[in-house]
Amino acid sequence: MVDTKKLEGLLRDLLPWKRQITDIPGIFIVKAPESTNSPARLLVEINPVDHSTGKTLKRKGLFVTTYEQFVGYTEAFEDERVSDLVKQIEAFTDKTSPKSIDNSDVVHV
Repeated sequence: MVDTKKLEGLLRDLLPWKRQITDIPGIFIVKAPESTNSPARLLVEINPVDHSTGKTLKRKGLFVTTYEQFVGYTEAFEDERVSDLVKQIEAFTDKTSPKSIDNSDVVHV
């Protein structure tokens, strides 16, 4: 569990939209800047890490601001229909993606 003083320090010192690495792979703490409707706040960013490179899979991950959002995302991710849909879209995208260039007609100089 994170110490409240540590979170206060991050809210004070972290630059807007900068990530603070945590000891949980793929989980970051991000500072959202102050806006006209809300003060600056901390968010949890979920962005899986490629274990072979140690880098995140996407430039930006999924931002979670409340426990209610977290529970909602968890329920969606655990729904087998969502898993099936992602697999179907991935297979469809793979079939419709441009194919690699046929190098048999390439003139080598």
